[in-house]
Amino acid sequence: MGSMTQASGASRRPSEIVPAPTSAELDRLALERAKHLRQAPNDWHVWESTGSANVFHHFRPDSADHEIWIRRLEAEALILGSAQRPDVLHPDIHRRPLEICRRRSGGGLVHLDPSTDLWIDILLPTSSPLWVDDLARSFHWLGDLWVDVLRACFPNAELEAHRGPTSGSGDVLCFAGLGHGEVTLGDNKIVGLSQRRTRQWTRLQCAVIQQWSPGWWLGVLNDPETIDPQQVRAGLPDHLSTINVDVLAHQFVQLVTSEPPAGRLTTRCPG
Repeated sequence: MGSMTQASGASRRPSEIVPAPTSAELDRLALERAKHLRQAPNDWHVWESTGSANVFHHFRPDSADHEIWIRRLEAEALILGSAQRPDVLHPDIHRRPLEICRRRSGGGLVHLDPSTDLWIDILLPTSSPLWVDDLARSFHWLGDLWVDVLRACFPNAELEAHRGPTSGSGDVLCFAGLGHGEVTLGDNKIVGLSQRRTRQWTRLQCAVIQQWSPGWWLGVLNDPETIDPQQVRAGLPDHLSTINVDVLAHQFVQLVTSEPPAGRLTTRCPG
């Protein structure tokens, strides 16, 4: 699926983790956001962009309103959590045309295929009525919102936003674990959540995975016996068809912006 995105102009094998972007790359992204961030209803703003996973993960705005960021990737990406070591990856991973990078939020490996998977971030200023001090509870309203979005796509499906403690092996593979707010369809996890905080804002990151391929992961993990990808329940069940990612993104934006931030808490309290 395309060639690996090159960061900083250097030539490298795809097996190498892309280094942190240069200040010039981040400055260009800041200018792009300033140019393309558009006003949406009910005090929300929307930014749609296309590019590498690496630069976007490292981007830190100086300030934020209530913003929805939709990121479309130029190539498949394999993204490590902030604390993961590169040796979790199989030595032959370089044979795959992937952008391998690291995110600034915690959790385990995430694979994003631009053709079927969706990446959306929500930015909240710390003054937002949606900002919740408790890290676990801060995901609840967003998980409930994703349930509503997906219910419109799969009206007869059993959808649920997780409220219990973190379980599974999400510290190695994001979709092998289940955390607060993350959404399941039946027994399958389809929405993974993570977050990053500064004194000015919270960035809630959402990955919607529609397909799970155990065989693909067997060739990615250095020690697949630690976690058997064939035992992971993720993505849509076989009897459900994938949804066009642009349609899914549009439905998400429509639902989020249908209410002001304070109004959303009157519908569902993040308790």
